[in-house]
Amino acid sequence: MWCKTCNIETNDTTCPICGAVTVEDIPTEIYWCSHCQTPIIQEENQADKGICPLCGQPTKYMAKDLRPVFPEERLLIEILLNKKPHQHVEDSVWAADSRYYINGKAISLSSKLFQDADADSISQLLNTHKPNNSYVFFDRHIETFIKANSARLHYIKDEANDFIHRAAEGFDEEHIVLSFSGGKDSTATADVVIKSLGNPSLVHIFGNTTLEFPLTYEYADRYREDHPLAIFKTAKNREQNFHDVCEDIGPPARMMRWCCSMFKTGPITRVINGLYRNQQILTFYGIRKSESVSRSKYNRIEDDAESVKIQQQTVASPIFFWKDIDIWLYLLAEKVDFNDAYRLGYDRVGCWCCPNNNQRAQFLSRIY
Repeated sequence: MWCKTCNIETNDTTCPICGAVTVEDIPTEIYWCSHCQTPIIQEENQADKGICPLCGQPTKYMAKDLRPVFPEERLLIEILLNKKPHQHVEDSVWAADSRYYINGKAISLSSKLFQDADADSISQLLNTHKPNNSYVFFDRHIETFIKANSARLHYIKDEANDFIHRAAEGFDEEHIVLSFSGGKDSTATADVVIKSLGNPSLVHIFGNTTLEFPLTYEYADRYREDHPLAIFKTAKNREQNFHDVCEDIGPPARMMRWCCSMFKTGPITRVINGLYRNQQILTFYGIRKSESVSRSKYNRIEDDAESVKIQQQTVASPIFFWKDIDIWLYLLAEKVDFNDAYRLGYDRVGCWCCPNNNQRAQFLSRIY
């Protein structure tokens, strides 16, 4: 447990110094080692914070969270910045939202840049230079990243494993479900749960909103092929067409996202009812605290009837305290296949026309 006020770790639910309610997760920050050219994930209270575990050199604070920039997105950024294609192919490139770090040096890209960019000409340049792109140096940087953060990797794997076993107590494995969206979070959740429980035959429910990226459907098919023992169910609204509903009542908006209940929650509920009727089930979700303010208020295990959208399920989130960089550390270290949309630069993979998409995501969709 962690007290945000006193910045101390404690075993109690209230701080012994100030009496404030403590939180379960210890804050982490990202530091940069200029010698190893890699980010280091470090906890707020660890004794060797600010020191690289590989070379022992001092590091500098970098960001609260981070994601790797794959060669496909790196080439796009070079074009956007009017740089020579493949100029940074040998560099260690990372990002946090629209702030990019090239060998630790920050470059911010404005929303206006994405809004005004000529998508057609950029797409042509990408196609021209794509054949000469390379993963050789990227893979070397990722290998260093994994080595430098091996202690963090062991910790998040062990902690998630313990949580999964505690959450699964009292449930037959026939009544355990994996919520699968095709995004990185549900992919990491599925992998860590399958490995923890040692059961490759768990039920997966894929919510096909009919508005997924083409690469999401490709990945879902690939996942099914790679997990032949999994019971893979697709939840889809087969009675209504999204575009027809938009014609009738108008498109979804941030304050009125009717699409979620009609094309996601509703179809998933029907699949669960068809499989389990009134039986109680445990669903492992890829919900994370750091995703949004609203999700930070969720409980890691939730079975309250007013909080759970689908009443007959208990929801558990093994990766609740993981940040983006933890997700990527796990997927890359464990060599887990993932949705190729992330290689293009998307930091979240949901409906392509979601009203919550930012300017950068809309720009990427214009290109791809």
